[in-house]
Amino acid sequence: MIAEEYPVVCAQIEALRNELQALKETGLSERYEELIQSQIQTLEEKLISIDAWVNSIEDPAMQAIIRFHFMLGYTWEETNRKLFGYGDRDYCRKRFYKFRKENGLK
Repeated sequence: MIAEEYPVVCAQIEALRNELQALKETGLSERYEELIQSQIQTLEEKLISIDAWVNSIEDPAMQAIIRFHFMLGYTWEETNRKLFGYGDRDYCRKRFYKFRKENGLK
């Protein structure tokens, strides 16, 4: 599922940047630095495509649900409170899974 990939891709980018910084301190070869930079660029392009996918969703509430829960890491309860003013964790979660099923997403 594309929305669920967002935090993983962000974590990969952070790990690669940390690795790059650590290796620079130990005398990184230029070729290896280019390889890591290329991996970071590929992952950043994936983030852009995920963002474009979210923006293509017609329902603005669903866009917000995906952004808060998957992209910003809010719990379902926090997402629901932010969007609808009460802390029911099931409403946004059920709405998202219904959207996922209706749109044939894994």
